[in-house]
Order: sequence, then C-alpha cells, then structure tokens
Amino acid sequence: MKIIFLGTRKLGYFGLKELIQQKHQILAIFTLDYDIKEGYDSKDFKKIADENKIPFYLTENINNPEHVNLFKKLGPDLIISLYWKRLLGDDIIRTARKGAVNIHYSLLPKYRGFAPVNWAVINNEKKAGVTLHYVNPGIADDGDIIAQKPFPIKEKDTIDDLYEKGNKIALDFVKKYIPLIEKNKEPRIKQKDKDALCSFARIPGDGMIDWKKSAKEIYNLIRAVTKPYPGAFTYCNNKKLYIWKADIVKDPIKYLGANGQVIRIIKGKGVQVLTGEGIIFLEIIQPENGKEINAGDYFKSIKTRLGYDVIEEIEKIKKRLNIE
Repeated sequence: MKIIFLGTRKLGYFGLKELIQQKHQILAIFTLDYDIKEGYDSKDFKKIADENKIPFYLTENINNPEHVNLFKKLGPDLIISLYWKRLLGDDIIRTARKGAVNIHYSLLPKYRGFAPVNWAVINNEKKAGVTLHYVNPGIADDGDIIAQKPFPIKEKDTIDDLYEKGNKIALDFVKKYIPLIEKNKEPRIKQKDKDALCSFARIPGDGMIDWKKSAKEIYNLIRAVTKPYPGAFTYCNNKKLYIWKADIVKDPIKYLGANGQVIRIIKGKGVQVLTGEGIIFLEIIQPENGKEINAGDYFKSIKTRLGYDVIEEIEKIKKRLNIE
C-alpha cells in the first residue's frame, strides 16, 4: 500500500518503523521540528528516511499549496498520522484513495480535540484510551472508529506513564489494522455526536496552581502536566516555582490557615501545603531558572505561603512609580 506518513515523538517513530517492516511503500515522511525531552525528534525521523531512501519533509503547515500539490502528485492510497498535532485540510485528505487515519488518545467521541490525556487526568477520570479512526474533512476526530481500547488511569500515574500505556496499544493497532485497511476489511463504527466532549488546547499558563482548589484537584493538575510538559507552577515570594512531583496526604489532621500555607517541612522528603480541601505533599520542585530540588530541602520556614500575591505586587509597583 502506498502511504504518506505524518508523525512525531515515540509513537510516530516506532509506528513508522512498523509500517516499513510491513513492506508498505512509504512515499514521504512528514514531521515537525520540535524539542521534546523524551527523544525521537526530527533528526530520528530523518535518519529513518535516509536509511530507507524515503523523501523527508519538515513542516509547520501541512496544508500549504506546495504540500497539497505534492500529495496529489504522489497519489497515496492512505495517509497515516501518528501523534500529529496539526489538522489535516480537506484538500490533503482527498488526495488519498482510502483517505486518512489517525491515532487519538481518548475513547472517542469523548475528548475530541487537544490534550485528551491531560484533560482526562485533570478531570479525575478513571480510564483513558486509544482510538484508531478515519479523519473526516472539516472537523477533527469525528470520523468512523476502526479500533478502540481503554486503559486505566491509576492514582499514581503521571502523564508520561499514561502515554507509555497508550503507545503500546497504538502500536498494536498499527500492526493489526493497517493490513486490514489494505484489504478493505477494517471495522468502521460511526461516532455518536450526542456523546461527544471536545477539549481545547492547553497553554503553559494553564498550569498555574489555584490553592483554593482541593488537594486532589491540584495533585491531578501536577501529574497531568509534569514532564515532558511545561509543568504545574506556583509562586513563592512572587517568584515562579515549578512542581514536578507531589502526593496527597491521607487522613490529615485539621489545620486553620490560608490556602497555600506551608504547614510542615520534612528534610529530604518534602513539604505539606494547605489547600482549599485537604493537604498536598510537594516532593520535587524547581525554581524558575534553577535546578530541581527536593521541596524539603528548599523551604526553610513554615511561615512561607505559596501563590501570587496580587495586592502585594500592586503595592510594590506603586512604590516604584511613587504613586500614592
């Protein structure tokens, strides 16, 4: 089968190797020029392309006229996207005889759109999933489902743990269902729009911790956006502080104090912080432009209160500007 491949990251890398092993004719490899700490960046895809003499393209706009003309010229049977973060335009999809298929990390039609696993963790879901589906022109993630499988979200799982679970399922889908698509024997199940939940993209600023929320909500945010993502963050003395690892204190004694108050420091282990409901235990933190450190070795006083003090900052600005 003649395939044009679009992909990034670990899933894209191993998925591409699987497609080559299946002896498909890869007409072109498209990836993005990105920096991600898990490895498998554009240089890794370029190496596969060179080893197999496959045309290689870096692009930020897959739908530009040059690419559309190239796709038309190549005449693929199928377009496959594996962890591709750009919407495919109608003109691109229509160049493939069988259309385009995509791996999406949710149980569609739930969490259509962006950051599905991150949102699932933030929303305290007990399971996530992987879906292999067709890409419809015009709308993202609403095409017919070819295969779908759930996986559990355990209390200690971080976003990286969950992508590892999802990657295994996704690669199994590539192994099993791409040959079925070639033979026109793949399942096709229409999605029910009435059950759809669409998620918007997240930006780094969405990682700011609101200490009025419960310990559970804050913990979920931390593990949902920890590495390789930008991270949850707060402020300490109005200086940015990233939180990479935390836990919830089980059955804590009750405290009176402001949300974000450091209430206990345990050297070499971490600090307990009061939230809107319950107590969270911060373990690994990182001051902006600094190095990672155990929270128990960073904080020196239980007089510390986390969070951005807007009123205090306004007063400082007024003093600098000599405003009464």
